Order: sequence, then C-alpha cells, then structure tokens
Amino acid sequence: MALTNAQRNLKSRKCRWCGTLFKPKYSNRVRKFCSKSCGANSREAIKEISIRERLLDKVLQNDHGCWLWCGSIRENGYGSISIHNKAQATHVEAYKCFVGPIPDGICVLHKCDVRNCINPEHLWLGTKGDNNRDAVSKQRHRYGKYANAFRSSKTGAAGKTDCQ
Repeated sequence: MALTNAQRNLKSRKCRWCGTLFKPKYSNRVRKFCSKSCGANSREAIKEISIRERLLDKVLQNDHGCWLWCGSIRENGYGSISIHNKAQATHVEAYKCFVGPIPDGICVLHKCDVRNCINPEHLWLGTKGDNNRDAVSKQRHRYGKYANAFRSSKTGAAGKTDCQ
C-alpha cells in the first residue's frame, strides 16, 4: 500500500509486521518495524519458514528417491547450510524440520549412504557405534575387516552422488 502525501511529510512508515503507522525516532534511519517486538516476531517467523524452504529450494530428486542437496557442500561431502550464522549439516537440519527433534548424543545416519541426501525417509537416528557398525557392514569403513575395500578418496565411498 502506498503512503499518502501527509504520511510522507511526517516521514511515517508502515510496520512490516503489524501494519501500523509509526514515525521513526531518527528520520535518517531506515526502520522497518514499529517496535523491537514486531521485529523479533518477524525474524522468528522468517526463520521457521525459511529453514524448510531453504532446504527444499536447493534439492534435486534422483531416480533412487534421494533429495540431493545442491547448495554448499563441505570437503567431506556433506551438505552445509548457515543457520543463525553457524554452518550446520543439511541432513541434520532436514531431520529436525521433517521428522522431529534429535536427542542428545544421537547422530543422524543415512540409509542410502549418499552424504548430500536430505530425504527424511533415508535418514535414521543412531549412536556413533551404530554408524560405525553400519559403515563396516556396507564395507565403507577404513579400518578393521574391510580396510582394503575402502576407497582412498577424501570423501570415501559414501561421497558418490547416487543411492545404491
């Protein structure tokens, strides 16, 4: 909605959250909200919506059902997304968004062994021990019984882009 001439003369602005007109304390500052609480409410609403949307905006689905993260990828092959100015693993954030909270001391593991997959159907919770046992059973562990089967690349066998 456009401001009227009277509103422009008073340098009033419309709050982006609640819609009320307000006059900023200092006219040279660009304020978008009438109060700190409106600004905080707006930021919280944007954060809740945007994590899910940001995850889904950068996903490609392959023939095996994987949702491949096409955003930032870490050196280890896992996807990365910035949340509250801190890099987070995309598969962990996808699990939180689509399935629910993750208990302390529990890891988010991949059924498909595709590190950049964020499909919640391909993710499951387990301990670090579960993760190691899973890696050994699929010959993806660099130590122990299957040491010779492990690939020597930085990301290992799980760094490929398709599900098995």
